[in-house]
Parts: sequence; C-alpha cells; structure tokens
Amino acid sequence: MKTNRLLAVAFPAVALGWLFVGGAQAYQGKGRVVGFVRDEAGKPVGGAVLILRGEGLVADARSTKSGVYELEWCPAGMYRLEIKADGYLAQARESAKIERDKDTRVDWVLRRAERTKGTVVSAENGWVRLKVGNEAISFAVPRFPKVAALEASQLTPGDEVTVTWILDGGRKCLKDVEGRGTVVGAVTALGDTWVEVTAPGGKAQRFVPPWVGGSPDRGGGPDREVLKKLGRLRVGMKVELTWEMPEGRRVVDVKAVD
Repeated sequence: MKTNRLLAVAFPAVALGWLFVGGAQAYQGKGRVVGFVRDEAGKPVGGAVLILRGEGLVADARSTKSGVYELEWCPAGMYRLEIKADGYLAQARESAKIERDKDTRVDWVLRRAERTKGTVVSAENGWVRLKVGNEAISFAVPRFPKVAALEASQLTPGDEVTVTWILDGGRKCLKDVEGRGTVVGAVTALGDTWVEVTAPGGKAQRFVPPWVGGSPDRGGGPDREVLKKLGRLRVGMKVELTWEMPEGRRVVDVKAVD
C-alpha cells in the first residue's frame, strides 16, 4: 500500500483517517492495526518496527517519518503487538484485538533509553555490574517491569549482554537485557519443559524453551523443536547448551558432548 504511506508522510491525520475506511471490501473478514508513534515530547518517531504475533502468523511494519504505521490485513483474533525503535524502550501489548472488517487503532508513546554492551561482573542485591572497556558500570534493578528483574536474576559473571536502561533519580535503571551464550556442563535435573545444567565449579542454571505463538488457549506454548531436544536428555549427560535473552534465559539449542 505505497499510496497510503505517501499520504501519511504529507498529511498524517488525513492519511490515518483514510486508512481506517479504505479498501475493506477487498479484504472481507480481516482487519488491520493502524496508529501513530510519538515520543514523550509529542514528536513523531519514524522507523519504529512493529511486530504482530499470533497463532501461525507474524506480521511486521515500520512507521513513516510522520509516525504513521499500518499492519495490513490479518485474520480476526487476539495478538501480541510489539514495538522497537533505536534509542527508545521497547514496548508490547499482550492483547491486541483485531476484528473482522475493521481497523484497530493503537497509538504509542515511546520513552528515550540508552543501550550498553558489556561483560557481567556481578548480578546481586538489586544491582547488575558490567565491565565496559576499562571501567565497571552499575545498573539498578527495579521491581518493575518484572521481566527485567527476572533477566537480572539469571545473569552470571562472564555473560556477554546488552542492557537497555534509563536515567531515573540519578541512577541508571535497567529495563531490559539481551544476550546469547553457551553453557557446557552436566544435566543435573529435568522437567517436562525445562532443563537444569551445572558447569564444573559453577551453580546450577535452569533454562526453559522460547514461547511460540499467543496465549495457551490459542495454541501458544514452548517451542516444540526445543522440547524434542530436551526429551532426549538424561540426568548426568554432559551437554552444550545455547541460550538467548530477552524474557529470561531461553534454551534455543542443546546437544550431548563427549
């Protein structure tokens, strides 16, 4: 829909209204998500990436220079809607509802944030310390959002991560953690949807598979391919496990090693 995006750049308010009513006959039974992306000062944010996730569907779009976006026609249902933009905190809406033959308007106000990449020195007592070059930088871990506290609690010294943070009350407050790493050790415990691995001389670490799809009642659940790999493990086996964040440590691959 190139015409829609050109209109949005020149006349954002008019273009958005046009999006709400145009073209419905060609997409009977489906709907769209449209809206504006702005910063805290009310200025439009261009280039923001929006991702719609649901059962058997992933759709994405980018906001225009004037902050307008549209996720084109999708089957009616409940979806998770995510937004990311360089220099801003990522956000998500867990229950974005798309209705048949309608447009759902979802506007966003993004908050400025910084990102720092480094090596974990420690993660305890409400603080995460990273080694960045020749200095150590400390980040306070707030109670909310809960996912940030979860991620911080699962960090171990030596992890290579990127943290997203904001300045609040003179402190650098951690808001998100991203990273990828490998653990080599013995399987010390197993569950239906998790595995515990302990490296030599280290602490036991528990990992769960990535979540795929929407809510459980709509078919969402742990990644089935990863579950198959977990099902082949046995307590005492030596394994090499690859994990990723965000949203906690997620096992994305695991294999037995000699």
